[in-house]
Amino acid sequence: MNLITKIDEFLMQKEDKVREHHYPSDAYQCLRKLYYKWTSEPVSNPMTPGQVWKMELGNATHDKLIQLAKSSGIQINEEVSGAYDDPDLNHSIHYRVDGIFFDEEDGQKKGMEAKSTYGRGIKEIYDNMKPREHDLKQIVAYAYLTGIHEWYLVYIGRDNGYRTQFKVEYRPDRDNIMVSHEYAHREFQIGWQDIKDKMVALERALKDRQLPIREYYQAIVKGEYKDKFQRQGVVYQSDWQCSYCAYRDTCWEPIRERTVDHNADMWEEHE
Repeated sequence: MNLITKIDEFLMQKEDKVREHHYPSDAYQCLRKLYYKWTSEPVSNPMTPGQVWKMELGNATHDKLIQLAKSSGIQINEEVSGAYDDPDLNHSIHYRVDGIFFDEEDGQKKGMEAKSTYGRGIKEIYDNMKPREHDLKQIVAYAYLTGIHEWYLVYIGRDNGYRTQFKVEYRPDRDNIMVSHEYAHREFQIGWQDIKDKMVALERALKDRQLPIREYYQAIVKGEYKDKFQRQGVVYQSDWQCSYCAYRDTCWEPIRERTVDHNADMWEEHE
């Protein structure tokens, strides 16, 4: 028996469910990608078994963090889920947070969101004292939906065991957040209203059957997708959201074909 093949086949059997609800992760997803998901567009770039394995290893890291937190005496509830109905939305918002814990220092409930990666990614986050913006958007959504305004965003390196954390304070009166990292404090203009507006825009696009514009960029050179290229002294780089998108070919194929026909370099935001 080939154990790896057997497991790979099992992992690849997972199918995306028909979308019926909004999720906090939609806050940083491309509107066009979300439109494809809601309309059940077949994926053009399915994940490879290796990519699915990476996701599973990330989930395992999160589970281990919760387990160690409990063993260390932290009173934490894991994977707390819920739903929220907004009068401006036709579909409810469903969420599931990694953990909600009781802080013994001030007696308050706090939220925790864990992210894992590999390589130098987390060390660079630590050195720059700045978390990834799309993670902060997800935290803001959780803070609004749960009513818990103080969160801990924890990063863990799957390959090197590197750890770092940020305290994120959601300030609804200012519709922004304060992010603290040891002795550094930064204010980010990320609020709930912008996140909800995106969900409203998605529902409007679905109702009108109008494909939204692209929110991210893909570098294409003579019909080939590139991570980056340089033209007239300017370096153009693809956004990772496009590089890893399951609908990349569906979205960019018309542009790619145009670059083949004209034998030209293209850098497009919209069609």
